[in-house]
Amino acid sequence: MAIPTMTDHLSEEALDDIKSLLSKLPLNDIDGGFNVVCDTGTSCLVTNDKNDFVGLMQKPNVPMVMRGIDSDLAIEGVGLVEWHLLDDAGMIKTIKASAYYIPGIRTKLLSPQASFSYEKGGEMLISGNKALLNLKMT
Repeated sequence: MAIPTMTDHLSEEALDDIKSLLSKLPLNDIDGGFNVVCDTGTSCLVTNDKNDFVGLMQKPNVPMVMRGIDSDLAIEGVGLVEWHLLDDAGMIKTIKASAYYIPGIRTKLLSPQASFSYEKGGEMLISGNKALLNLKMT
């Protein structure tokens, strides 16, 4: 089973630019943090770190891959993740949502709509070249 991302409308040049930017991201921040890309084209959060999962992570019943910018990557687990994020006010907030475990992905992906569904609220406003993400976090 393939999980698509919404990159079909992008030109090859735009995809190459995105791939180039992603390839320059470090896998983890030197302070123990991590990079997250907000991706409205994915249906759930994606992580490359087993330690993000709370509770059991289950292997998919059938082989699954995620299609998109990073080609076809095998989804090796599914479960609930918990991330601690720093908001604009400098407060640490916790986000929980369903996620795929894909060890080969270069950076973690935050699906706003998956968070909205799990947390029962939130919004993303896009206007021109600006985006405002309001996540309902605990």
